[in-house]
Amino acid sequence: MRHRAIAGWNRRTFPTGWFQVAWSPELEPGQLAARRYWGRDLVVWRSESGAVHLMEAHEGRRGLDLTRWGQVEGESIRCILDGWQWQPDGTARDDTGAAVDVGALRSFPAVEISGLVLAWYDENGDPPSWSVEGGEEATSPDYYPAWPHGAVLDLMSCQPQVMAENIADVVHVRYAHRWLDIPTITEWDDSSPRLEVGYEGNFPSPRGPVHAVFHNTAWGFGVMRTSMTSIRKFVHYICPTPIDHTMMDVRLSAWVERAPDDTGDRPDSIAAALIRAQRDEVLGPNVDRSIWENQAYMEQPAFRSQERQYVQFRRWCAQFYPHEPRPQRAASR
Repeated sequence: MRHRAIAGWNRRTFPTGWFQVAWSPELEPGQLAARRYWGRDLVVWRSESGAVHLMEAHEGRRGLDLTRWGQVEGESIRCILDGWQWQPDGTARDDTGAAVDVGALRSFPAVEISGLVLAWYDENGDPPSWSVEGGEEATSPDYYPAWPHGAVLDLMSCQPQVMAENIADVVHVRYAHRWLDIPTITEWDDSSPRLEVGYEGNFPSPRGPVHAVFHNTAWGFGVMRTSMTSIRKFVHYICPTPIDHTMMDVRLSAWVERAPDDTGDRPDSIAAALIRAQRDEVLGPNVDRSIWENQAYMEQPAFRSQERQYVQFRRWCAQFYPHEPRPQRAASR
């Protein structure tokens, strides 16, 4: 795995949007966990009332690490070394309960969608300007639940935009994923921060060619949902969250249609095979991952005619870097 910046990647800021920082079942009421994203040490926690929060981990008085020296009490984190209580908005109260002004910790808006804990990141701390909608698969009895058997966390040397570009890259589906043809794009809507893309095509299987219909929804680069209809209905979310400008965590959450009369939560053999196949295609060493971790990023690639949607995708991407410094033009002489 490459532990260095992508060659040619010149972004100085992290993209704006919603990013997954945990799965809901990982956080019981009163529980907290350490995270590192966007170059910051963070604490994700669930208050005793059940609300999820994310904020900087090092408290503002002495820099103590709240993931080691904090415990959730009610709706705040109390530092067990001095009794100070750190609120969800990052402000503090001392051991008497009085508000103190020592500089608030940065906090990040957090929500739960389809069992995913998502946090909003904006380089300048601007509030959320759009939302993510969950699908029926997370609550429908017709699907095996994603947690825990369909949930996978992996570390990758990449950036979220590079991974998201797969949505536009239907040509590689034919060659890298060994489909029988280049999929046909049946829908493309990039009129908002939510990108909708549909495509269909045929791939080989031991039982002969299988016709598959895909629908992709991307809310920025941090939450990408794919629904597929083939052998079974299959829905998965891929959520890359940048640790820094070199590495990112990738969470895969998969829901597969239940076998008839199966009321258990453990996927049957066909569902488990679909989950393994998707995990191997996205996170395995031989296909997508190998491309993402080893390619150089080109601002102006030589696109072929079948890749014209790539140009549209790159234009759509620009809205998620609102604070990116613009290149300086050379002074005229």
